Amino acid sequence: MQVQVARKTGAHARSITSKARSCPESVANVSGHPANTSRTEDLPHVGGTPRHLRCLLIALCLLAAAGCDREAAKRSEARQLLALLMRLSEQRELAPRQQVLDELGRLPLHESSHRHARDTCHKAHAGLLRGETAQALAKQELERAQTTHPNGPLPAERATAISALITRSNEALASSAKLFPQCEVAMAQLTIEAR
Repeated sequence: MQVQVARKTGAHARSITSKARSCPESVANVSGHPANTSRTEDLPHVGGTPRHLRCLLIALCLLAAAGCDREAAKRSEARQLLALLMRLSEQRELAPRQQVLDELGRLPLHESSHRHARDTCHKAHAGLLRGETAQALAKQELERAQTTHPNGPLPAERATAISALITRSNEALASSAKLFPQCEVAMAQLTIEAR
């Protein structure tokens, strides 16, 4: 009885194997191409490399490529931000500097460190610009007052307005002076990242 069962089992297994070999389309790969009809024991190795190692190598290559793309994007963003900050530092005229400052505030950034650098430097330069603008206005008002009152004291109202402009200028300049060291550190880090 045991011999008969073994024979039937072996015959059944040979029948299944024969059907599988005659129907290669049943084992087609996921890409839609017909499956390789070579012997199944030859499939795990291609070019001498086990299949699971090949998959691992492909995954590692994809991760490395993604990392390279992220580093390239980070470097490009650092260069863009640094270039804008350099333009802002080199601009002397008040109105053009305000335009560059507005452009800096609108600059979209993905890296959190870059956003921090942008915001810190924006505050520092905005304070400097406010201080210099108030200073320029105070100077203009003083010159006008001296023109209209060359030999006498300034009217109290006009003197108060000029004094307020000078106070505003000093406060803005003092506030920006505290932020510029942080901005300079951020720019130094951007210079390293942009290389």
